[in-house]
Amino acid sequence: MATYKCTNCDAYKCSKYEAGCYGSCGKRDCRDCCESCGNHTLVSTEVSKIGNQLGLSQDNEILPILQRMKNEVDFGDKQYFQ
Repeated sequence: MATYKCTNCDAYKCSKYEAGCYGSCGKRDCRDCCESCGNHTLVSTEVSKIGNQLGLSQDNEILPILQRMKNEVDFGDKQYFQ
């Protein structure tokens, strides 16, 4: 399973979706909640690398959108980015 970097606490963690969300959304299948701090600020390493190559900072609003689209492909919800 891929690891994700939390932009809040800078920890590399897996998402909480298997065990349920302990952050503010409370969704059982949440894929964006950090295991360490409980915030919804995960950015995958791959997305971070792409962002760095494009010159985007970690707090750029496009990175969570890319992360969500990547998760949809990774977890079989979609076949490709749209």
